[in-house]
Amino acid sequence: MRRPLLPLVLVVVVAAACSTAPTPVDIQAPFWQGNVAYSLDSSQAGVEDKRTLAGPVTWIKDEAPEPAPLAGGVSYIIQSGSLILIHRAVSGSCTIEGTTTLTLKPGDGSLVLSPDGTYAGSIHSVAPFVSTWSCPGPGADPSVWDAAPIDLEMKGQVDNLRMKGAMTTRVVDGVTMTGSWDFFAK
Repeated sequence: MRRPLLPLVLVVVVAAACSTAPTPVDIQAPFWQGNVAYSLDSSQAGVEDKRTLAGPVTWIKDEAPEPAPLAGGVSYIIQSGSLILIHRAVSGSCTIEGTTTLTLKPGDGSLVLSPDGTYAGSIHSVAPFVSTWSCPGPGADPSVWDAAPIDLEMKGQVDNLRMKGAMTTRVVDGVTMTGSWDFFAK
């Protein structure tokens, strides 16, 4: 006597529909593209100082990474990035302002995607720029050279071919550093 296949088919269909397995990660994506934001904030000696860097970044596969990622992992390097820096500080009745564009290059960052969909990476660079002082009265030097570093540390889990997160806030010598990223596989 043959048993009907319908109960078995229903069990398989129901089991497949109830599966909560994560979406597979296509770690062979040729590149990741999206935006980063990073800020440095301090309030010291009566000076409120804020420097923000934000803009698009594109990562491409690193064909010869050193060191090589774990088996099945993929390393990426920055192909391009253009972060706008905005600096504004207030000290009493004086303001200090500056803007520039930081152009990122391959040596400014790395990103490693593991076979399980976890990733870790960083962007490290420095944006030199000129700040302009605006103070009432004579005697102030109207412009000075300055710099804003970006030290963005990224880690997380790919979710639906998206890397999105915020770095752990750091405070060093009275400067609070925050950052975030949002990349999509392309």
